[in-house]
Amino acid sequence: MIGNAIKAIRNRQQSVSKQIKSLQAEAGKLEEALRVLATLGAGVVTGKAQPRKIKKRRMSAAGRRAIAAAAKARWAKLRAPKAAKAAPAPVKKRKMSAAGRRAIAAAAKLRWKLYRAKGAKAATAPGKKRRLSAAGRKAIIAGIKARWAKIRAAQK
Repeated sequence: MIGNAIKAIRNRQQSVSKQIKSLQAEAGKLEEALRVLATLGAGVVTGKAQPRKIKKRRMSAAGRRAIAAAAKARWAKLRAPKAAKAAPAPVKKRKMSAAGRRAIAAAAKLRWKLYRAKGAKAATAPGKKRRLSAAGRKAIIAGIKARWAKIRAAQK
């Protein structure tokens, strides 16, 4: 078992060394090609590319002055006292005609006459308080639940 493992390691070592030799040969060919191109003046740069320096942008003094002046003008505009607004023109009140007032008064008198004709006792006596039936209550609750289910479904 150990003998087989040693053979496998040696085989692997030989294949790796073959790959190294082929890669070294290929690297030699590439270096030779680069030398030829350099002699021809192709301007091929060998080695790592130099990182480009980013030129720092600077603003001119005139530009800074223009920006400062604009900022000062904006602040001055905000801080300026507000001009007093002109008072709005008074809204004309509507006036009711005398005939309109008489019609309303006549209708009120008629309502009171009818109320008194019914009898003040019947109007002032406490009536039976209306209550909601169980079926009505269930219908209202079902409607509320349906409405909320619809709202929740729309939110998803």
